[in-house]
Amino acid sequence: MLERRFHPNPEESHSIDELRTHLAERYSIPTFELNPMLEPLLEIENYVNTNLQVSEDRLRFFFAVRAEGPVSLALFLYHMLRSRVRFSGLDEAARLKALTPLLSKISAIDPESLAAYSCHDDLFRFLLRTGCTEEIKGLCIALYYSIDEYLDELDVILRKATALFLEHLPDMSAVCHQVMQEAQQKAGDNPFKLFGILDSPDTPASVTMCPSIMGFHRLHWDFSASAVYVGIYYQAIANLVQKYSDPCASLYSRLKSMSDKSRLEIFRILKASEFNGLDLSEKLGLAPTTISYHMNMLVREGFVSVSKRGTGIYYTLNTASLRRFVQELEHFLL
Repeated sequence: MLERRFHPNPEESHSIDELRTHLAERYSIPTFELNPMLEPLLEIENYVNTNLQVSEDRLRFFFAVRAEGPVSLALFLYHMLRSRVRFSGLDEAARLKALTPLLSKISAIDPESLAAYSCHDDLFRFLLRTGCTEEIKGLCIALYYSIDEYLDELDVILRKATALFLEHLPDMSAVCHQVMQEAQQKAGDNPFKLFGILDSPDTPASVTMCPSIMGFHRLHWDFSASAVYVGIYYQAIANLVQKYSDPCASLYSRLKSMSDKSRLEIFRILKASEFNGLDLSEKLGLAPTTISYHMNMLVREGFVSVSKRGTGIYYTLNTASLRRFVQELEHFLL
């Protein structure tokens, strides 16, 4: 969330509100489809940003994605926080060796080039010869001298942000469980399948899959942690993109399911109460097989829900689906 807020590219979405606008405009998805998913997340984002009492400059320092790297300084340091590594007791050579992976990622310099140096004077001279920006050179030197202080500062920020996030987080356990279940079924024993890759020789021995709430719209593989983060609405948004790529086909199919006098009469009857197939057959004067044909079509389009009690099958009008269909039709025609 904070990386998104401080992304340096002005064309990127810097908030959930901007991301919602982007999805609506680029893929012609009406906002009534997106709002039920995104409004609770937008409230969380606003709550954290409003109440996180950390200066804008310090947040930008940690969470801005610099041009030389794909992610923010905060993400690099976060992995160090998780491993509880400390640098204060190390001599120059050991400190530089321990920091080489971090410095190479920040500066986009081959780690083998840094591995040849063993003291801060060597590091300074090497950085002066590189093509890095002055900001990156200064950052590398600052991290060399004060890495523990930066880790402590980031730790405090993340704890504050996490506490605010959890204060305002609604119960999303059911959504997370469903998303992870679907992702695990799709991936099987090969997580690359989630990304549309059927085979790869570089598959790790084990991969942890985690639901991502604020990264709700994407899949992200963190190779350094062997973790795949699955956005809780990634598949739902993908389905909406597909649905509105050809809205005529979707609307035509559902309009066709209604274009029968008997099916319209079924809607009217189910509006009052749920019924089983035999009751509907008697009320409409139609054969049970004909009722079954009509109900299968309405269930397939999502207009009618089915429940089983004992040996009986009961049909209920799905009013939410019908209202959504009317909204889609209005959005398309008006």
